[in-house]
Amino acid sequence: MKGHIRDAAEADFAAMLRLNVEAEHFLSPLSLPQLQSLRAQAWYCRVIRVEGAVRGFLLALREGADYASVNYRWFADRYSEFLYIDRVVIDAVARGQHLAVQLYEDLFARARTEGSPRG
Repeated sequence: MKGHIRDAAEADFAAMLRLNVEAEHFLSPLSLPQLQSLRAQAWYCRVIRVEGAVRGFLLALREGADYASVNYRWFADRYSEFLYIDRVVIDAVARGQHLAVQLYEDLFARARTEGSPRG
């Protein structure tokens, strides 16, 4: 199934937080203030919609973000340039429809277009 990918807007935050809670056993918790901060710093923060509903999102940061994540700090300590995928989340009801693949392909296309470092 083909989803519609677009930049995440504040109106999407409730759906993004709901999706994050559903997948929290794989991810770290995420509050609204944290999401707002991450979105403000994100190099890539897009949602994928299917039939009008947000069914997933991908959030990625570049170097220089003010983010205390141990994993992000590991990259920041070792690389002067990098693209860090913080989280990719797909709604449980939409899994198996290749929505994450579509988000990754969109991310990689942007990275190629904007000359992001490989890693």
